[in-house]
Amino acid sequence: MTYVYPLFYSMQLNNVLEELKLGIRAILREIGAVIVEITLKKTKGVFALSLLVDKPGGITVGECTRLNKRINRLIEERELVAGGYSVEVSSPGLDRPLKEARDFKRLEGKAIDIWLSEPVDGQNFISGNIQRAGEKVVNILDTKNRQFTIKYIIIDKAKLKL
Repeated sequence: MTYVYPLFYSMQLNNVLEELKLGIRAILREIGAVIVEITLKKTKGVFALSLLVDKPGGITVGECTRLNKRINRLIEERELVAGGYSVEVSSPGLDRPLKEARDFKRLEGKAIDIWLSEPVDGQNFISGNIQRAGEKVVNILDTKNRQFTIKYIIIDKAKLKL
């Protein structure tokens, strides 16, 4: 029985998150924004939804507030969460996580730090400049003038160097 509960809990949480993503993406499309990162956690029976959103030119505090209200209405109308919950909508800011090809493309020529789930040329951490961001890989020139081609799928974490 101890193995069934975590699996059920995980499936339940994932189902709620997928349903939320569908509704949230529709809301964001209206203002030309996208999800940068979304997390849903459940602690002591309370769901906590945290959402980073962005759009070309940036997103304002007022837009985050309006989105928060709309997402709360979405949760209530679709009865997605039983019990208590909280919603936090914010802008990713300058130190936003880099997740997708478009994130890396936007920062071509900039310095970044990358942590990898598996080594590339013996390296699990690479610090350097984005030379080119393609559909499936990013080319990095590190601080020692070594060239790396990294598949997005093995990037655990990447951030712009500030």
